Amino acid sequence: NRFSGQIFPANSNWTKLRNLHLDNNHFSGTLPAWIGNMTYLEDIVMAKNHFEGPIPIELCKLVDLDFLDLSDNNLFGSVPSCFNSSSISYFQLNKNCLSGPIPSSFQNNSNLVTLNLQDNHLTGNIPNWIGSLSSLRILLLKANHLGGQIPIQVCLLQNLNILDLSYNKFSGLIPHCLSNITFDASTQDNSFGGLYSRETYSSSLSLYSTIIEALYYGIFMFDPSVNAEEEVQFATKSRTYTYKGYILEYMFGIDLSCNNLEGNIPPELGR
Repeated sequence: NRFSGQIFPANSNWTKLRNLHLDNNHFSGTLPAWIGNMTYLEDIVMAKNHFEGPIPIELCKLVDLDFLDLSDNNLFGSVPSCFNSSSISYFQLNKNCLSGPIPSSFQNNSNLVTLNLQDNHLTGNIPNWIGSLSSLRILLLKANHLGGQIPIQVCLLQNLNILDLSYNKFSGLIPHCLSNITFDASTQDNSFGGLYSRETYSSSLSLYSTIIEALYYGIFMFDPSVNAEEEVQFATKSRTYTYKGYILEYMFGIDLSCNNLEGNIPPELGR
């Protein structure tokens, strides 16, 4: 819509609200600290607005928070280190003005599926604990000021679909062990993957509505690895496109361009 101004007053008594979607508007001002009192919140989507200021640490009180998208705003300061809730699966803060290092708050989070911090002003290295994010499928750190070597712990992310480290200051060699990550749809646990087979689509046009209904109710309602709201940008052949929803299950890629890497390209990557 075209809503503007600041969002709800502090006396809003919506303590049992579970989903708050305000994206694609013209809201401005700072993110209110009282959102931390809405303890039942599971989804917060405030992307593509004009919010500014720091991310309030009160958001860390939302222990049931699963999806947080504050991307494409004017937020600045550091990413709060208190986001240590193991319930967060989708964390998107891209396209802001955030600075400082990648916080250790995600360490050992076995539920984190997406970590999107691209297009900010983050500094420092990729921490070694990155390898502890056993469920991570999408890691986007593009266009920051990160440096140092790419740690071999990245190779422990066996479920990784998309890795984008481009437009940073990474140096040293490309780790040979990146070839241990298959970047292959066949390794993913997609219970409804059969619905996308050629046989399903070619068998009969009369199945079309049945397939669509199964995709919506079967996948988006029951598959915990899919979030219909998730939106990711990735560049292919110098063109950047946005992908959203279930198609992300079938997007695979690695981008290390525009860094200070040296040495040989590991031949293992070619296989």
